[in-house]
Amino acid sequence: FKVGILGGGLQGTEAACLTRWAGWESVLVDARPTPPASGLAHLFIHLAIKDFPSLDQVFDGCDLVVPACEDLPTLVLLSSWGRERDRPVAAFDLDAYRLSSDKSASKELFRRVGAPTPQAWPEATYPLIAKPVSSSGSRGVKLLDNETDFKAFFGQTVPPGWVVEEYCPGPSSS
Repeated sequence: FKVGILGGGLQGTEAACLTRWAGWESVLVDARPTPPASGLAHLFIHLAIKDFPSLDQVFDGCDLVVPACEDLPTLVLLSSWGRERDRPVAAFDLDAYRLSSDKSASKELFRRVGAPTPQAWPEATYPLIAKPVSSSGSRGVKLLDNETDFKAFFGQTVPPGWVVEEYCPGPSSS
């Protein structure tokens, strides 16, 4: 069994480890020359995916392709390629990705279904957590302990494209 993995960061590292543990062959593709997962895959190809022919070439012979990156244009391309070429793209739903990578849309979904969410600024008290709306994971996230931190980071008000809410310490869920 041969698995193609697109992206060699944290998700790609997990996919490469699981693939190896399963005894399967893996082909990792990443635009970076030395991503963390490059030493775990059976074959690493340093390439920025830009079109169907490049996907055809690198994932030729793969039984399954695992998207392990968070670059929306690349994910859209991979999703279209999988549909058009009738190739399986594992555990990936473009609509779900768009929702989960937009912190405002996710927060609205949680509100609609009655899930508890942290109190939003300006009602929330310090410490606060500031997150870019359209970034996944903890990229760009900033802990603001007090008003001085807030003003140093934002000035007087939160600009568009940010979610600011109370900081709730504890385990993280994704």
